Amino acid sequence: MKTLVPPDRDAMESHHDFFDCFKRENPFFANRVSDPAGGAIDVAAIHDRPFHDLVGYAEQVRRERTGVGVVVWGEAGIGKSHLLARLCRWAEGDNRASCVFLHNIQAAPARIPRYVLKCAVSRLTSGGGGKFFDTPLCQFIEKTIPEPLPLSGAMPSEADARNALFRFTERLVGGHPHAGADVYRVAEVLFRFYLSAYCAKRDAGGQRSATLAVRWLSGDELSPDEAVRIGLGRSSEPATLVDNQAIDSALVALAELAWYGGQPLVLCFDQVDNLAREQIEALTQFLHTLIDHGRNLLVVTSGVQSKLLEFVQQGTILQAAWERIAQDELRLERIGMNQARQLLEARLEPFLESHLTTPPIKDAIQNDSLFPVGRDWLAAQMTGLVDIRPRDAMNWARQRWRRQQQRLQVVGGERWLANWTGTDAAFPEAPVGNADETGSAAADGVDLRVRERIEEQIAQRRRDPAGLPPDIDNLAGLVRTLVGHCVGRDGYSVQAMEPAEPVRGRRQPAHHLLIRSCPEKGIEFRTAVTYVATGNPAATALALRRILEDPELSDRVLLVSEERLPLNLGAKGREYFEQLEARGADRFEHVELSFRDYAELDALQAAVGDARSGDLEVELPGGRFLPLTEEEVVASLHRQDRYRRHPLLGKLLTDRRPGATAETERGAS
Repeated sequence: MKTLVPPDRDAMESHHDFFDCFKRENPFFANRVSDPAGGAIDVAAIHDRPFHDLVGYAEQVRRERTGVGVVVWGEAGIGKSHLLARLCRWAEGDNRASCVFLHNIQAAPARIPRYVLKCAVSRLTSGGGGKFFDTPLCQFIEKTIPEPLPLSGAMPSEADARNALFRFTERLVGGHPHAGADVYRVAEVLFRFYLSAYCAKRDAGGQRSATLAVRWLSGDELSPDEAVRIGLGRSSEPATLVDNQAIDSALVALAELAWYGGQPLVLCFDQVDNLAREQIEALTQFLHTLIDHGRNLLVVTSGVQSKLLEFVQQGTILQAAWERIAQDELRLERIGMNQARQLLEARLEPFLESHLTTPPIKDAIQNDSLFPVGRDWLAAQMTGLVDIRPRDAMNWARQRWRRQQQRLQVVGGERWLANWTGTDAAFPEAPVGNADETGSAAADGVDLRVRERIEEQIAQRRRDPAGLPPDIDNLAGLVRTLVGHCVGRDGYSVQAMEPAEPVRGRRQPAHHLLIRSCPEKGIEFRTAVTYVATGNPAATALALRRILEDPELSDRVLLVSEERLPLNLGAKGREYFEQLEARGADRFEHVELSFRDYAELDALQAAVGDARSGDLEVELPGGRFLPLTEEEVVASLHRQDRYRRHPLLGKLLTDRRPGATAETERGAS
């Protein structure tokens, strides 16, 4: 072993901050992308040609006013998500395009088109909760009106507004080959949205009507009175986009608006191979129709190549649909030594930037651009390899960084820095552990990687909340899937689960999910779950009335909402809510999820979905990496007690039945 060099005391004055940061942080911690902001560090040389091809497709659909489908594929870890995120960041720069990034869709198959629309409207209205006049949607509408309304002076008269509506509608959809009644209806609501936002900008009211328009355009239901406010007639029935054809019309209209705004509309569907087969079938059939009808529309679909081809060969993706969504194919290739070095340098740069004025650190960086990882270390890793996946380089660097942290902890920062080299020669290898006969060490490694992936996903969703809008369908899908991991499993009392799917033309079910538990032998306990995600007090009141009138009275009811759309009860809704509260806290409970709670549900299932497509890997002893299976990730979530620890899932899986004591419940489990 090499003799350690004593630290230079003259160089100790200003670099203790570096040691503190080095021990706390790891620039290579996140090796995945789930939203545009999550992959903000780009290396132009990596996948440069596919990126410019995507940019070319976006410019082509705007120039030729057409719809195009492109598939981006390759092996797991090759950089597909990063490429889509890079495209979205290109779109945002100088407002080149309107890009909607969709990841980890969990809505039921029949509801996927509605969720796609909701995400698109959420993106174009900046989340739907701010001042609408400054959003991209409003700006597009203003550019579409042949003679925009003045931004100063008197408010437009009713006659002027009516004439502007006529000119706007004719310009937007008059020449469209697929302009049916639905498209004209969408166009009218869009104009009324603009007029309401314009009035709100002038402090002349109107914000509420704009909010109603956004809800309807997102696929939500409006009461008859609310529908009248945005020009949808005087029907006694609630107003909504009734089917996929109407949803298709809304997206077609949004693409037309974007064209007048000088931007293509780009829909990016990341990791579609993570979806269940029924979801993939529904999504691809809808996209087939949308690309056929849409103009100024680019649909980019990404996934692991072998998985996507398997879906095509098995008929899950129909051949006609595949020919439209994969009209062009972009296959991503592995990277070489120089590209791997550039990738690691780009990840290191933000971390090292604040320490460049510290003499010892500055000298180390000048001598080795990959300090504190090491260029010689990377060369040793690449020995015998022609090319690698970008994720391989990130995984290696994350492991290397951890070992360096361990060494610094053992010998101290000064000695570590004085003896650092770009290889592992200065210190013996830090122990990485070996799996014992029970596999406990290996299980610890799996749990660590799953935990890291969950935190990555939560952080990415919090950076981009508009990408996870409050939505009943998506929330219901997440809860249904995650509870399904616990049904009949030791340690849980849940014995069966019955999702309630609405059937068009029939009375809507009172609940979205019914869970049957047996906390005590022979005694069934039923928990019903109802989700509410609407600002419509009439719709909320109707949901509460259905619960009260449910002939199959459950032992307990959970009413679930999300903080971004708190319960809007109104007078009737308050009356129903109080009747439900009168049942007692152990029989009725309102659970308002925070955004982080919702994001955690999304993250738990994202980890499982990544494993389903072979896209989640764990570090093994000796520096090897192995893809995790779906079953291994679910087992890890159980070991970490992630299901019971979640504020909503815990209530569904562990809460006591009415009248039971803590002691009897513990005895039952």
